[in-house]
Amino acid sequence: MTFAPPLAAVCLALLLIFCGWASAFGQKLKEGDPAASNAATPKSELDEPLEPPSSNEVQDSNTIQEDIKNLEPRIAKKHPSKPFVVVTGLLEGAKGDVVCFVAKKDKKIACGKVAAAKAERLLVKVRPALLPKLKVGMEAILKKSRKARRKKPKKPKISKEKKNFKEGSFDYSVTVGAGGRYYPTPPLQDNQADGLGYVFLEPELNFATKDQDHLFKLRPFYRYDFVDDKRTLGDLKELEYIGVKDSFEWRLGIRKVFWGVTESVHLVDIINQTDFAADIDGEEKLGQPMINLAMIQDSFTFDIFLMSFFRERSFPGPKGRLRPPFRIFTSGTTFESKAKKNQLDAAARLGVLLDGIDIGLSYFNGTGREPIYRQGIDESNNLVLIPRYILIEQLGLDVQWAINQVVLKLEGISNQNKEEDYTAYAVGIDYARYGVFASPYDLTFIFEYMQDSRENEGFLALFQNDLFFGTRLNFNDVGLSSLLFGQYY
Repeated sequence: MTFAPPLAAVCLALLLIFCGWASAFGQKLKEGDPAASNAATPKSELDEPLEPPSSNEVQDSNTIQEDIKNLEPRIAKKHPSKPFVVVTGLLEGAKGDVVCFVAKKDKKIACGKVAAAKAERLLVKVRPALLPKLKVGMEAILKKSRKARRKKPKKPKISKEKKNFKEGSFDYSVTVGAGGRYYPTPPLQDNQADGLGYVFLEPELNFATKDQDHLFKLRPFYRYDFVDDKRTLGDLKELEYIGVKDSFEWRLGIRKVFWGVTESVHLVDIINQTDFAADIDGEEKLGQPMINLAMIQDSFTFDIFLMSFFRERSFPGPKGRLRPPFRIFTSGTTFESKAKKNQLDAAARLGVLLDGIDIGLSYFNGTGREPIYRQGIDESNNLVLIPRYILIEQLGLDVQWAINQVVLKLEGISNQNKEEDYTAYAVGIDYARYGVFASPYDLTFIFEYMQDSRENEGFLALFQNDLFFGTRLNFNDVGLSSLLFGQYY
C-alpha cells in the first residue's frame, strides 16, 4: 500500500522548513555577514522595486540604529571617503529602493536614490510615523545634489611638472646687522676718520620643487656706512637657478663660489671679485654672473664655469682706513681685454677625496680679479692710483688633511700674465679643542706661513714672507657664530 499524505500537511511542513531557514538567514544578515548580504541582494535585483513592508514587519528605531551600527565599519572600509553611513531602506509610496544617509555628527537621517550606493544594502523597516520626515529629507537631498552637480566646475588637468612646482617648498629669512671700527692710532692723512659705523640688510628667499630637482635662490644685500660713502654698497649676491638630474647639476645666474682652505689668505679663490671696501681679508665677495655645470660623485666633484659681466673691485674712500696712501681712481680703470667687462672667462675645478684628504685642482683663464696699479693724475692734479685688469692664466692647488684634532692645509698658485709671472703659496696647521671649559664651544689655534715670489710690489703682494697666528672660537649655534683673533708678522 502506498501512503499519500494530505496536501495540507505537505504545505505545512514546507512552510515550517522555510520559516526556519529564513530565521537563520535573517540572523546572519543582522550580524553583518557579508556573504549573507551579498546573497540576499544580488546585483541584478538592485534596480527592481521592492514591496513596502506590512505593518507586522515594522521595527522600532532602536533596531534600526543597531543595524546601522553593525553596517558602519563595512561601509567605512569600502568607502573611506564618504562622510555618511549608507543604508538602503523602503519608503511607503516610493518607487524602487531609497538610500538613507545617517550623518556621523548628529545622527540625523536623510534619504536619496539607491543609485548612489549599490555596493551595500540593508533592508530597514521604518515606522510609518517617520515616513513624512524621510520623504522631505529625500527631496531636499535630491534637489541639493542636482544643484551641486550643475555648479561643480571641472578641475583642470595639471601636468606632473606643474604639480611638482605647485607643491614645492618656499622659505625666506632676513638678516639685519650693524658694526663699527675704532682705530686707536692716528691716521696717515688728516682727512681719514678714526673709525666707522655701518648697518646692513640681507634678505634671502629660496624655493625648491617637490622632488628637489629645481631650486631658486635670491639674496640681495645692502650696506650703509655713516662715515665712508664708498663703503655704502647695494649688490645682488645671489640670483640663481639650480637644476638637478641624476649626478649632474647646472646652475645659472649670479652666484658666490668659494675655493680654499687657509685662514690668512685666499690664493685659489678667484671666481668672485673681492669687496675690498668691506675688509682687506678677502672674505667679502661680490656676486658674479655665470653658467656652472657640475658632475657630483661620491669620490670626486668636477665643475666647469663660464663667466662674463666683470665686476670691478670696491675700495675705501678718502675718509676710509686700511687703504693705500694714494686714492684709488676707479673712474680711470682700464682693461687689457678689448671686450673689457664683457670678456668671457672660463674656469674648472676637480675636487677629490682620497682616504680623508681633500684635494682641489683648479684652472682659470680670463680677466684677473686682482688689478695692478698705474700712477696717474686725477681732475684736481692729485697723484692717484689707477686700476688696470689684465688677462691671466692661473693653476691652483688646495689640500686639507684632517688627523684627529689636527688639520694640515696648503694653498698654492702659479699665475701667468704679460706683466709678471709669479707663484705664491700658504701652508698651515690647525689644532682644535672641543668643548672647552665644559661648554659646547670649540677653540681652534691657527698657525700659517705665506710666501709670494713678487718682490717690491707693495700693495699687490701684501704677504710676501709672513707668519700668521690666530685663535678662533666657534659657538656651534644655528647661525654658526664665531670670533677670530689674529696677528700677522
